[in-house]
Formats: sequence, C-alpha cells, structure tokens
Amino acid sequence: MLLLLGLLPFLAQVQGGPTMVNPCLSGQFASMPFCDVTLPLDARVADAVGRLTLSEKISALNTGGGPLPSLGMPPYNWWSEATAGVGSSPDTQTTHFAYPITTGMSFNRTLWKVTGAQIGREARALMNTGHAFSTFWTPVVNLAREPRWGRNIETPGEDPYLTSEYAEQFVQGIQEAPEDPSHLQ
Repeated sequence: MLLLLGLLPFLAQVQGGPTMVNPCLSGQFASMPFCDVTLPLDARVADAVGRLTLSEKISALNTGGGPLPSLGMPPYNWWSEATAGVGSSPDTQTTHFAYPITTGMSFNRTLWKVTGAQIGREARALMNTGHAFSTFWTPVVNLAREPRWGRNIETPGEDPYLTSEYAEQFVQGIQEAPEDPSHLQ
C-alpha cells in the first residue's frame, strides 16, 4: 500500500495530470534573483518578467498557459471550478455540495466555512497527486439580481451583506490549513 501511495504522483503525471514544480528548488534556477526571497518582491517580479520571451508572455495570458522554460515552469491551467465542489478534474471523484444559492439561504456561517474547508482539502489532495492545479474560480460573489442570468445558483443570493459574509467564511475555509489556521492549504 505504501508503495502505491508513493507512486500516485508519478502515475498521475503519466496519465496526463498536471506536473507541480517549484523552479526555485532546482539547481538551474535556485540562484536566480526571482528565487531570492531576501530581495524585494518588485525586484523579483522584474527579474522574472525580464526573463520571459514575448511568446512566453503571450502564452501566459491564456487560461491554459504553456510552459515557461525561461522560468522553469511547466504548463498551467487557470480554469478550475470549485463553487459546489472541485470540478474540471478528469478521472477523479469529488464531493458535490449543495449550490451556494441553497446554502446561502441557511444563513449558517459555520456551514459555509466547513464547505469551503472540505473543498480546499479535496483540491489540495488532487493537486498533490497531480490531478488538479491550485487555482479555482470560487466563490461567485456577483449578486443574483437578474433572474435570467444562468449562474444565479452559484451565488449565495441577491443581498450584498449575505454575499460578503458568505464569501468571507467560504474563502477562510478553503484557504486555512486544518492543522494550523495561520497557514494556507
């Protein structure tokens, strides 16, 4: 069983799952200024952007950005849904929760936070096994004021106060590490 668990990340990559790489941990990029955490953020960003070719910059503007060899980064997909559970993960089974329009009606902040926390745990697990990236479009904070809009079920409702309370609790849940809330999952 331990051997199988150890092989999961490699199996996911073989099956076409995302490859998670921190270029600053490899010898080739570790000494570059954009990896130097002692430098100001502006200097690191300027160094990283300055290394990109025009085609890499253009590629990075797409939701399915191509690799950025100048920075040692593999392709990345920015398009993953997690409004009522982690979506866009082929060959995976995740929990599908009630839509926010339903849970919003409960006015239950604890429910919103624990829903976000479970989605966050599943997202982290899928990312760790190479089945998903770590960027999710959630929560939808548009107000449900136009009844013909097809995504009303993805919002907590039409009230600005309710929507802001929902978003705060859901985001805290999805981001906080269960072992230590001062860290992100």
